[in-house]
Amino acid sequence: MADVAKSVDAFFEKIEKLKKPVKIAICVVLFLIPTGLFSWLSYYPSYEEIVKLEKDLGDLKDELEKTKREANRIDSVRKKIKEAEQAFESAKKELPESEEIPALLTNISRAGHDAGLEFMLFKPGPEKINKYYADIPVSIIVTGTYHEVANFFHKVSKLHRIVNVKDIALSSPAAKKGGKIKADTLKENELITSCTALTYKFVEPPPAPPPDDKKKTPPPPAPDEKKK
Repeated sequence: MADVAKSVDAFFEKIEKLKKPVKIAICVVLFLIPTGLFSWLSYYPSYEEIVKLEKDLGDLKDELEKTKREANRIDSVRKKIKEAEQAFESAKKELPESEEIPALLTNISRAGHDAGLEFMLFKPGPEKINKYYADIPVSIIVTGTYHEVANFFHKVSKLHRIVNVKDIALSSPAAKKGGKIKADTLKENELITSCTALTYKFVEPPPAPPPDDKKKTPPPPAPDEKKK
């Protein structure tokens, strides 16, 4: 203990011998060291917390932007679905229901008579079922002038329902001699026209089968055979 006291006294004696500016500098340094250390120890934890909070804030902003983009994409998909549904409903209106088919066939026949044609054949064929619609072909043979045939096709194209005319064949009366239609029964400039009018009807898709919630119970285990 005495040695420590002597060392301290010797330290202060050395300081007393120093010049005044040096003494002031030593006092300033001795004051700044603990002050700076205290400030650093107080500031650094707060600085780390600020950096962490700033990073968390940046992450939250990025997540918010990502959520906004996904929300916009969802809105875009919903809009496209709505447009597709509207287009489907609009197209479906051009496909008659089953009960409307007789009226549509009557309208096709009436269009031919209004154009001045005489029907030799008007025969609906078997339906061909597709996913959402069915094809209904109608075999047609008519007699009339080229202008009357063109007028008939024009009237059919103006019908409210979809009717496609295909497999058009025009022939002169001379080509039909000896057939079902005799040339002498036709007027001058009349042609024999055969075609297929293909119309369609809407087919309601079958409902999806309900999910089978019943869990199949496993068969009971076979009883253990008794040891003989």
